Amino acid sequence: MSKVEDEVCELIQARAKVGLKKYGVTMEREDFTHLDWLAYLQEELMDAVVYLQRLRTREQTLEMKLRELIQRSSLNVATDLEALLDEVSATDAHLTEEQLRAKWGLWWCGDCLPDVHIERREGCCPYCGIEVSE
Repeated sequence: MSKVEDEVCELIQARAKVGLKKYGVTMEREDFTHLDWLAYLQEELMDAVVYLQRLRTREQTLEMKLRELIQRSSLNVATDLEALLDEVSATDAHLTEEQLRAKWGLWWCGDCLPDVHIERREGCCPYCGIEVSE
């Protein structure tokens, strides 16, 4: 198996432990009817669609903010951000915010993108030029 499948197996095992601790039963329980299982599946899938929409909205908002920064920024920064945005969209969509920052060495003062939690670092913010100290 690949690392991805291994991670999914680990998540399933961890989830089963949580369910056993929380409900005191495993998925082999016999007290649910077929319709009960279908109702629970439907509820879980509806929750999943809500989570999906939340993530899509966040992704669209972040992309819009990055594109606005590109329009306001100097040519070099704008070119770099545009290239980064294209590459992130294509290959890094699975990475967390922290992983993206580590990979690309990105940071900003916090005022430039207030809705994105980014740690502060010393130096000048590459977007607004404000001196930042830790």
